[in-house]
Amino acid sequence: MAAYIIRNPSTSTLDKLYQAGIDWLNWEPTAILLNEDIKLIGRILEASSFEAKPTEWEDLFEVTFTFPHKAEVKPPQQSLPYSSDSPLGRSRANYIKLAEVRYKEITKAAQASFDACQKNLAKSLASYLQSASLTQVHYKKPEIDQLLLRFKEQYRQLLSIPQVEAVRFHPGQIFVYTRSLKATGTFCNSVHELGKFLIVISPDDPSGNFIACFNLAGQLSAGRGEMQAPYVYGDGRICPSEILESLLELVAQMEYATAIEVVLQFLETASDDAMGKYLLRWPQVVSNLASKTNSTSNSNQLTTQPL
Repeated sequence: MAAYIIRNPSTSTLDKLYQAGIDWLNWEPTAILLNEDIKLIGRILEASSFEAKPTEWEDLFEVTFTFPHKAEVKPPQQSLPYSSDSPLGRSRANYIKLAEVRYKEITKAAQASFDACQKNLAKSLASYLQSASLTQVHYKKPEIDQLLLRFKEQYRQLLSIPQVEAVRFHPGQIFVYTRSLKATGTFCNSVHELGKFLIVISPDDPSGNFIACFNLAGQLSAGRGEMQAPYVYGDGRICPSEILESLLELVAQMEYATAIEVVLQFLETASDDAMGKYLLRWPQVVSNLASKTNSTSNSNQLTTQPL
């Protein structure tokens, strides 16, 4: 029975023979010897033809297989950007420009609608606040002395708030000066320095801005231009929030101290939302423990230096 030598078999050839259950012998370090039908071997290896050359030994042939040429599989070409000089490229560029103009028009219209609604809301708030305040006064009909006592009590309660540094009364307004406020976020573990604030309570403000917060340390670029705090616009208005209803009722009932406590809590806490995350733009507070550790480390370094 004839035997066949295959020189330099590839890993793929050996794998196919192994999977087909064909045994082979090592003929040389780079050749194998098979005692199977060469046509069967050719079909297993998926060869298109073979050539068997006789060797010096009887019934021993050196075989060479020819495999069908496989078409080269080219990777799909990635779509390249359209050339700006081509008609399609110019059309695409014009479409992008028109889309940008349209987007700016929609944004401008939405902003104008929001501002108009805010103005209408401000007028409604001012009207409601004045009516509620007058109702409060006429309902209880306090004497002048009782009214003065009430304001004195509010003044005492305002000064008892830890964050409040000073309180000043002006005609139709109450100015509350705070110590430097620090805010934390529900989305981070860091503490950020907001700065000192002036909170103005104006029950008779015709614009409806009955509570305004001004950062005495300056404004920062945040959610909508320059902001006093993450949730306070540049003009001191508090962003639309559920606390506005509570503040409106508190100011209408002349509960100014409670209103300031609500505002302070609002300023010192940022939620996990688009506006709240602007808190990260305010400077981060370095903990006292870290400061003491650094100062101790520096002190030790100074004392151990050689003369």
